[in-house]
Parts: sequence; C-alpha cells; structure tokens
Amino acid sequence: MKHKFSFKVTLWWVLALLFLGAALMVFGEKQARESLMENRMLAGFPRLSLRGVFSGEFMTEFEDYLSDSFFSREQLVTLSEDALGVFSRQDAEDLITRDMGDAIEGEFDAREEEPEAGPESAPAAPAPQPVATAAPVKREYPAYSERVSLGSAVNGRDEGYAPLSGYNFWMLKTDGTRQLVYDYTPGSIETLMAGLNAFRQALPEDGTVHFALIPVAQSANWWTRNTDKFCGWLSNAEEYMEALADDGVYIYNAPELLSEGLANGEYLYYRTDHHWTPRGAYKVASAMLARQGLPVTSYNDYQYTVNGGYLGSIYTENPSAALKAMADDIEVPSSLAPVHSYVVKNLTSSREIAYMREDWHNYLAYLQGTQTPWRRIVSGAATGRKALVIADSFGNCFAPFLLPYYDEVHMVDLRKGNFSIDEAGGTVGDYMDYYGVDDVYVVLSTASGLNYNFTQKYLLQYVH
Repeated sequence: MKHKFSFKVTLWWVLALLFLGAALMVFGEKQARESLMENRMLAGFPRLSLRGVFSGEFMTEFEDYLSDSFFSREQLVTLSEDALGVFSRQDAEDLITRDMGDAIEGEFDAREEEPEAGPESAPAAPAPQPVATAAPVKREYPAYSERVSLGSAVNGRDEGYAPLSGYNFWMLKTDGTRQLVYDYTPGSIETLMAGLNAFRQALPEDGTVHFALIPVAQSANWWTRNTDKFCGWLSNAEEYMEALADDGVYIYNAPELLSEGLANGEYLYYRTDHHWTPRGAYKVASAMLARQGLPVTSYNDYQYTVNGGYLGSIYTENPSAALKAMADDIEVPSSLAPVHSYVVKNLTSSREIAYMREDWHNYLAYLQGTQTPWRRIVSGAATGRKALVIADSFGNCFAPFLLPYYDEVHMVDLRKGNFSIDEAGGTVGDYMDYYGVDDVYVVLSTASGLNYNFTQKYLLQYVH
C-alpha cells in the first residue's frame, strides 16, 4: 500500500511537470527579450537541429528557456530577493563590491613588482547632482576627407614585440603594491585581434576599427569606496593588442581614460548597477573621436532628462536599505538633431521604435536597451559616413555620442541569444556591405571581454 501511494504521488508529480512544461511551450514568450528588472536578455525558444540535439546544446538552451519563461517569474524573483534582503547583514560597501571578490586571483607586492607612483588617497566620490540642461548647439563638422591626419598614431603590426607570458588588470594600492583583478593569456588577446583585424579587412580603404575594454562598476566602486587602500587602475593587455593591430585598428586603454575622472569624484559609474553612466561613456567616445581629428562635441551641448531613484542590478541581487539609500540618477541625453531608430531583420525588414525612453527610470531608458538582431539609427548628420557599434549593454550609453558624426549608426550585440544568422537573415559582414558601414566601434565590458565567447568566438565567427 505504501509503495502504491508513493507511485501515485510520483506519477501525478511527473504529469504535473509535463503539463506545466507543455503550458510554457504553448503560452510562453518564444522570442528572446530584455528583462527590465534584471537588465539582461531572457532566453527565447532554442532553434531545433540534429546537431543541437545530439550535442546536448538544445536541451541546455531549452532549460534556460523554461527557466526564463516561467509564469509570473519576475514577481517570484522579486519576492525571493526581498525576503533574502530582510536577513542581509552586509553593509553598502560589501554589497556594491561583492562581485569583485570572485575576480581577485592574487596580489603582487612591492618586492615582485616595481611600485606604482600615485597619490596616497583619492577623494571620495560625491553624490550625483542633477544635470543642468543646455540648449543644443548646432555644429558644422568637417567632411571625413578633411580630418586631421592620424600620422604616427596609425597602428601597424609590431613584428618585434615579444609577448609576455600573461597580461593583467590591476587595482593600484596606496602602499605601492597591486591587487590582481583579471588575468588574460596571450592567446585570448590574439583571438580578439584576429576578429578586429577581420573587421578592418571588411571595411573600405579609409575605414577604421576602434576597440575599448571597459571595467564594470563593481571595480570602480571597489576603488572609490576604499580610497584609503586603492588609488587607481592599471591594465597592460592593450599593449599587446596594439602590437597585433593592423593599420586602421586603434586600441584605447579605458582604465587610463577613466581613472582621472574617478579620482576626481566624477559620476562615471552607477553605485547600484554594474553599468557605466553616460558621463563615463562620453569619456571613451570623445577620446575615440579626438584621435580621428574630429571636433568633439561638449557633454553639456546635449540636453538631459534626469530620473532619480534608479536601483540597478547590484541592488536587485542584494536588496537592502543601505543600497536603497544610494539610489542612482538616470541621465538620458537627447539628440542634437531629429533621429529615427529602427529594428532590422532580414537585412531590409525594419520596424521603427522610439530612440530613447526618457520616461523610464532604469538603464533600459538608453536606446530602449538591446534590440535584436540589429538596430539602425538614422541621424541625418550629412557626413557621408556610417558607423557600426558592436557592444554588449555598455554600448547603449556609448552610441548616442557618435550620432553627430555619422549619417547612420548601426548596433549589434553578439552575446548568446542576441544575434543569430537565421533571425538576422545574414552575417554581420552582410549587413556591413548592404548598409555601407565605414567605421566600426567595439565597446565591451570586462564581463563580456577577453575570457568570454563574445571575443573568443562570435566576433570572428559573425563577420564573414
């Protein structure tokens, strides 16, 4: 009798799970879509193929789909996180830097490395202030044929460069030592550069490729919340990238570009979210434009809609009163001239969407988040040039600052689930040829960078 009862319970449990799975397959959202709450793409229904079934890839993707399509999923996640937050004993400093602990793999002391010169302590970052709006300034930009020559700044392969055994991203400590955050192999850099050089070869003769690897906010918070211990960043991976870069491929050391602003308390990163702010994105965008000899539009030439009370991904994972008191501002820049934004499939099938969502109080206000498989923004700048931004979600803050310099700015996110050749109707190279892309900007966070599939697989795979 006992075994019979257990059998019935097990049978009904299996049937209930089968019924639930069938209901999810029938009524669940089939397309990958952005989660407002989690700031990420939720999995869509995987493509069925014999290779995927026999390799196990289909079932793995199917499990992700079922998890992301569960009924009332966001409400259940919110309830669970709120319950955990009630019992959290972590303070704000622990919470905003929590993800950095997993990345620390070692520490270099002064006997092993030459001490870095730097200030004993950087000033603490002040709370952000609402951005003062200014009337947009209409500027006349020179034609690209009239740009200042890059001259000796043009990259070219350095055949004499001897690669190191490894490359690193460090936090600089006030005592002259360094703390390791990320390490990279020469092979991972070589794979990245093969992809960047392939994009350069796909461009016109005067085309350029620009690359920057952006630290995530947890690293910036780790520094600015502990200025008694840390005073800066140091990354040497970019030196090997430059040695491998073909002519027309330019590498930017983002930690160097952002360090001075962070030390001066500029609002370059969110405190409750892993992204950078438009102010941080502007630092890198303006450096890329200046290197091309273009007159850089001032940050204050844009008008901004400022929405307070933003609690991002760091808070979502660790809801607490301490983090809630550090809520961020969303500063949404307007365009300097009318623009039209489209989502494109099959090369030519387009649907117009809003350029920005000034009424949203989260990171998705920027360009409405990632739009798959392809986004096209028409600016009407009349420069005769078109750009492609290849990026993860960090690109949504970056791309708006290119609009005054290009007739069109295209965007693609090559993270898994965001781009497929079947949905797009072609490769990235096909889109570049069809729309006549002249310059490519690759802007990635360290969360998508050198140790992950974005640069190690998809960047090279999808160009052809």
